[in-house]
Amino acid sequence: MNIVLTIVRINGPINAIFDLVTTARYWPAWHPSTVSVVGVTERPYQLGDTVRQMAHSGGRPRDGVWTVTEHCRPERVTLQMHGGDIEIRYTFAAVEGGTQVIRRLMYTADFVDGGHDLTTFEQLMHSESEVGLLQLKGLVEAILRQEAEHSSS
Repeated sequence: MNIVLTIVRINGPINAIFDLVTTARYWPAWHPSTVSVVGVTERPYQLGDTVRQMAHSGGRPRDGVWTVTEHCRPERVTLQMHGGDIEIRYTFAAVEGGTQVIRRLMYTADFVDGGHDLTTFEQLMHSESEVGLLQLKGLVEAILRQEAEHSSS
């Protein structure tokens, strides 16, 4: 099992951040390879929900269905694809002034298609995860600022 671990601190309360991170309609706005999503996209996903992700990664189109296999609001959520050959777990913890978000991507060599060698694919996954979480931080903080401005008006 290959693991890509990425951590970011997002300014805001844990419950709000959990709900935004687990709303799939935002994926194309922050995840570098996500082109579009369908399924449960307009609300935070729950245990058993599915989201179909169309992506373009490493010069190739990718298409798959994620299933929420663990959901414990607001601490963690796990999604799996391809019978567990790839899994993403988000863990949330309240910290001083915000929320720490840990994204753990795990995948087997079986998930990596024949056109990529494992090292190149791992580098791609690290890069996309790092860029993605920084973009996620910016997106979530902007949404929370907008919501705060609207509620104070």
